[in-house]
Amino acid sequence: MDWYCIVDGAQRGPLSEDELRAFVAEGTLGPSDLVWNASMGAEWKPVSSVSELTPPSTLSADLPAPPERFEQTQPTSFDEPVVVQATGNASCTAAAGEAWRKMKVILFKPFDFGKWFVLGFSAFLATLGAGGGSGSYSSPGDLPIGENARSPMDDMPDFNQGWEQVQSWFGGHGQLIILLIALVVLLVVVIGLVLLWIKCRGKFVFLDNCVMNRAAIREPWGMFREHAASLFKWSILFGLASLAVTVLLLGVTFLSAVLPCIQASGFTPAAVPGIIISAILWVLYIIAVSLIAVLLEDFIVPLMYRKDCTTMEAWHAFRALSRGHVGSVIVYLLLRAALSMASSACVLILVLVTCCVAGCIMAIPVLGSVLLLPISVFFRLYAVEFLGQFSPELDFYGGDEPATAAVA
Repeated sequence: MDWYCIVDGAQRGPLSEDELRAFVAEGTLGPSDLVWNASMGAEWKPVSSVSELTPPSTLSADLPAPPERFEQTQPTSFDEPVVVQATGNASCTAAAGEAWRKMKVILFKPFDFGKWFVLGFSAFLATLGAGGGSGSYSSPGDLPIGENARSPMDDMPDFNQGWEQVQSWFGGHGQLIILLIALVVLLVVVIGLVLLWIKCRGKFVFLDNCVMNRAAIREPWGMFREHAASLFKWSILFGLASLAVTVLLLGVTFLSAVLPCIQASGFTPAAVPGIIISAILWVLYIIAVSLIAVLLEDFIVPLMYRKDCTTMEAWHAFRALSRGHVGSVIVYLLLRAALSMASSACVLILVLVTCCVAGCIMAIPVLGSVLLLPISVFFRLYAVEFLGQFSPELDFYGGDEPATAAVA
């Protein structure tokens, strides 16, 4: 009968019983190391509990529990109320240290390119559509300098005359333009919803792969269908609310800052208070949206995964969990921001050292996620480790190390 064992976080096998006994005799396998054969079903057992490998006299009465990960399955219904209470304090630095250590176990013990690619693809799904753009800027040398320099306002046609020309042109092509705009908007909305739906599922796939230390797509994709559906619905509602606030802020900006300049046919000091107020409102809005996005990614998704709950239930659980620990959460967010800037600096250095070759690779979908996988796995585990310190209910590992699993 073929045997398998886990040594230093790496799975070995198939092995014969004699080979396994030799590992035990030479100390390669200790009493608490895990072994498995087909007769054990889905349960891995420590060496000390297997009579074929250890004489009965050496069996330990205090056996460690087998890892929950090998048997853990996530329910697919939200029937039970979610109640989580914080029972301990959270250390941000300890969470970062554990995340770094477990990231090395997952990605480098042993290194498996196939596993890296599958994990990178799941990370790509989790961040689908989150890429940024780039802009172009004029060189200062292109601008006229001196007494004869002209302001852009000097070349601007009279507003009323330009508006009449726009109205005249729009009157002849208005229906076609409206139709094209409607089609483009519809296409953008459909593509955006599809990407959002995939990303919601991808978040749970990537989280499951990091927690379970495996490289699987199909199984977690179906396992967390209802969780992703709840996150998808919440994200749509949040997006609509954000759009409404954006439109409101645009209206405030136009009435308080832009309209006075239009009425004065140029910049007017009367617009300064409106510009200041609009800028403050926009900054506060951007900070609020960014904070919600970080909390959703780092706390709400893991709570949904661990407690098998809807998005709103996870928000309620997080609010109850963080009550009295606001300082710890703020320190976590500040350290996370610092680590994000440090990782961005490392990526920039890598791009410069490789003469932008690494940057070109990172711009390629999936390949970029594979190349940046250590960063993605670290930040995913950092949130999990921090959250797990609040309560034993939120210990994603059950006190065990992440074990190596096969690529699926």
